Amino acid sequence: YLWNGGIFVWQTSKILEGFKQHMPQLAMGLKRIEGALGTKSEVDVINREYEAFEKISIDYAVMEKAKDAIVIEADFIQSKTSNGINVVTHSMEHVNSVAINIIVKVGSRHESEEESGISHFLEHMFFKGTKKRPTPMDVATEIDAMGGINNAFTSKEYTGYFIKAAATHIEHILEIISDMLHNSLVKNEEFERERNVILQEIHMRYDDPKAHVLDLIEEVVFGRDQPLGWDTAGYPKIIKAQTRTQMVDYIGERYFPNNMVLVVAGAFDKKSILAS
Repeated sequence: YLWNGGIFVWQTSKILEGFKQHMPQLAMGLKRIEGALGTKSEVDVINREYEAFEKISIDYAVMEKAKDAIVIEADFIQSKTSNGINVVTHSMEHVNSVAINIIVKVGSRHESEEESGISHFLEHMFFKGTKKRPTPMDVATEIDAMGGINNAFTSKEYTGYFIKAAATHIEHILEIISDMLHNSLVKNEEFERERNVILQEIHMRYDDPKAHVLDLIEEVVFGRDQPLGWDTAGYPKIIKAQTRTQMVDYIGERYFPNNMVLVVAGAFDKKSILAS
């Protein structure tokens, strides 16, 4: 990490040096363009100078991104709650919103053959009702009422759940996302309904060649004899055989505090976020 950081700083310094060297050319080019305006015979000159200016602008944009990257890197703060959840925060005082993301360090590569696709299946189920919010509509309505957006995603190595809304709702967001992951009902009727949704998603991917080919590449590279070579969404035959009990057991085995990372970015009080 330190080596990569050193290389990055060195590259940034080279960009800055190059920008300084281009400054006289930039000033001269702008003067030439200004003098050529309205003169038809100078159209080619304008085009050439604009191309040179555009190149310098790209260099400047790269420099600005590099500068911002260094600042952002320094603003990330890592800590841990009393029950073992890793917390990463990034305060952004120039915004009025906050995004909260729970990353669980479990994905399709952690599944057995009979569990194939269950991480993704479970991702869907956490939005289907809790003890406090018994129906999917209860969860969705409460997030919508604060003008928030929410979604989730599953990869080979982790699963993520996020809610983003105005920063004034931060306590509410934390409570909802905690309730979803800690008190999910996993109702039988919702389980069966969502099973059909998952099967439809799988078949939709089969019908999309440019997406399906990526799954086939992973299968060829890693092989079908181990999880990295399996589809993240699973396979129809296996999804059809999975049970609610199997899913509840999977939650108990994988969803525990020190296997999670809480990420908070946006406008919030640094001192109170851990307590919340």
